[in-house]
Amino acid sequence: MSSEHAEKPASEDADLKRIIADFGSIQEWKKYSRDSIKDTFDAEFKSNVYLITGNSAGFVGCLSFIKDYDPTKSQLHGLGFITSIFSCGFISSVLAMIMCFVLFENMKIAFEERNDISQPILLIYRCLQGMSIIAMFLAVIIITIKVSCI
Repeated sequence: MSSEHAEKPASEDADLKRIIADFGSIQEWKKYSRDSIKDTFDAEFKSNVYLITGNSAGFVGCLSFIKDYDPTKSQLHGLGFITSIFSCGFISSVLAMIMCFVLFENMKIAFEERNDISQPILLIYRCLQGMSIIAMFLAVIIITIKVSCI
């Protein structure tokens, strides 16, 4: 007997029986899983778009304030630091969006081949997303503190 037709492990056979019992067929389970993956990544894409929008709005706001900046009248010193925080958040959110696309494709391939997803890709994606959230949060807190001290 060839290795392709070798006996399936008992755990894999039990998994198939459970899937058929829960969904009726393997095709229904695959459809449900594909839909679940799509729904999950739709939410991830939306959250990344919100991060990109928030960081870019803060960055553009700081740039427009710097454009009209008059050092003799303004009390917001250190605006360049806030601008750089927003720009770092924007860059990390764009990179997170790219990694989200890569992770989505990796997830689809892993699902079809019944493999695990790439953990380094997932880790990089979550780190970039976290950096973007922290940068936006930090910049907003600094702006709030500076404005309240005026």
